[in-house]
Amino acid sequence: MKKFFEKIVEGALLLSGSVSSFVILLIVVFLFKEAAGLFNSPAVEEGYVLAVNSTNPVDTLSPEEIMDIFDGELTNWKELKGEDEEILLFRFSDLTSYFPKEELGEEFEFVADRISELVAREPGIIAFFPKQYLAPIFDGKVLPERKIKLTDFFGGTKWYLTSTPSPIFGLIPLFWER
Repeated sequence: MKKFFEKIVEGALLLSGSVSSFVILLIVVFLFKEAAGLFNSPAVEEGYVLAVNSTNPVDTLSPEEIMDIFDGELTNWKELKGEDEEILLFRFSDLTSYFPKEELGEEFEFVADRISELVAREPGIIAFFPKQYLAPIFDGKVLPERKIKLTDFFGGTKWYLTSTPSPIFGLIPLFWER
């Protein structure tokens, strides 16, 4: 009877371990399946641009740097190998803080020109706004659209899907908590 009971317990443990391993494998497959769509998608929200003053020597920013700027953790361009200039954040929702509604136009037809003027006059600015408001002759520098890379995913140390303007998809925090 004891041997029979041991065999039942042994079988239950084997079954439990197999089911657990299978579930973990399914979770990993699900993560990689979901992540596959991320690669080669833009690091900045689709349909938006990031722009800086044309004199700013910073040409590219990683998704983590963008998040740190917009979260207020990076406040000076010097921290990003730029000039010793305070970073001025501009989000599209800030537009009426800089310009009266009359200057934007009755149907917002002058918005693109006003954003271009603002970026040109503020040396420390980083502007995040819809691509549709990028003036045909823009007086700033649009940062290139960077794609999410495999190294961002596998080597990333942060996981913030809702970070704006640049979501972060680093795999490391999913396995190890800091």
